[in-house]
Amino acid sequence: MSELKVDKLSPRTGTALTLGDSGDTFTIPAGVTLAGSGASLTAIPAANLTGTLPAISGANLTGIDAINTVATIATTSGANADFTNIPAGTKAIDVVFSAIGINIGGNVVVQIGDSGGIETTGYLNTVIIHSNGTPASQDGTTWFSIVHSNIGGNTWQGYGIVQLRLVDPATYTWTANGQILNTLGGALNNYTANTTYGVKSLSSELTTVRITNTNVGGGAVFDTGKATIQYF
Repeated sequence: MSELKVDKLSPRTGTALTLGDSGDTFTIPAGVTLAGSGASLTAIPAANLTGTLPAISGANLTGIDAINTVATIATTSGANADFTNIPAGTKAIDVVFSAIGINIGGNVVVQIGDSGGIETTGYLNTVIIHSNGTPASQDGTTWFSIVHSNIGGNTWQGYGIVQLRLVDPATYTWTANGQILNTLGGALNNYTANTTYGVKSLSSELTTVRITNTNVGGGAVFDTGKATIQYF
């Protein structure tokens, strides 16, 4: 077998460079890399592509955000449910609730934090509460409220999602947009549908999402449900 070693192959001016003839086979050994900004292959018939493709993973995908799901937290005890170690570069977080509830009066809320801890001030938040009566609203500056309440000892449960989105990386500013169904005992004639909107700037990159309630000082704790987050 003959071997030709050159640094560059160039066609004559005004012509195309042809490699081989129809029916020829070119073998590229394992470990060879096609590099350069112009390294691309086009117009190859599917029948001529053989072999085994590598498994799709974050290592061989570029320009595509992988969605990460954090393990579900059971909200059946304790005052706080914290999702920690959210990595730098995260720009979207979905907080998902299922049958979440607390034992005494108060509302379930979401707070966010960075390396300095959970931040409890500086939120701009409003919640619109839709029920059988006239819609109402609540405003707050210490959290993103989903207004799932325990009223008069009744066991209300909340289902839904709060979507957090990074809108200004320079100021670590996040918006919140959530839709929650609160139901009493699963009865459709005992429910509220709530929509929450808000914005909050942190001191550095977000690392933690906390689910808590407005009556921690009064001894309110979770007693039903679960929650999880997805982020990219």
